[in-house]
Amino acid sequence: MPETETITVDATSTTTQPVTTPRDEPLGDAGKLALQKERDDRKAAEKRAKDAEDRLAQIDAERTKADEETAKANGEFERLAGDRLTKLEKAEAEAKDHKARADRATELLSKQIATRRDALHDDVKATFPADADPLDQVAWLDSPATVGWDTALKGTTQTVAGIPGTPRPTGALTKDQQAAQATKRLAESGQYSIA
Repeated sequence: MPETETITVDATSTTTQPVTTPRDEPLGDAGKLALQKERDDRKAAEKRAKDAEDRLAQIDAERTKADEETAKANGEFERLAGDRLTKLEKAEAEAKDHKARADRATELLSKQIATRRDALHDDVKATFPADADPLDQVAWLDSPATVGWDTALKGTTQTVAGIPGTPRPTGALTKDQQAAQATKRLAESGQYSIA
């Protein structure tokens, strides 16, 4: 239906005339090309929008899959963390048990050290390393120097490893006897062999 427009010519009469629009006029070649270009652009835009929606759906699917894999990995991590926590708790319990046993052994060893220290001569006892570790104290008590010093101060002739015994009072050996004994000692020690 054609549009109409009211035109006022004078104040007493009005007439109505139809108004023509560009739609009513036939399109020329340039108009047809412009219309076809607009239609092609609209189709291309719709295709790009659909491609963008498809790509967005693909990205969402990939993200969901990655989130599932991450959740699985986190579950595995949580399982491994739980296993390590269990091992750590077991190791801590074992360490606590070993410490209790070491404390008990130290207590028993300290009693033996005190008994051995009390048996020492007073001069030797005065040099006892009281601040040392119990194992170092035992090593000090067992050292040939300590045992030899204590023995010498007590006046006993007890033979201790590493300290020679008291010589026999029978007198000096002859040179041949001394040479025979020296040769025998060397042969027994493996430093000299008798051919």
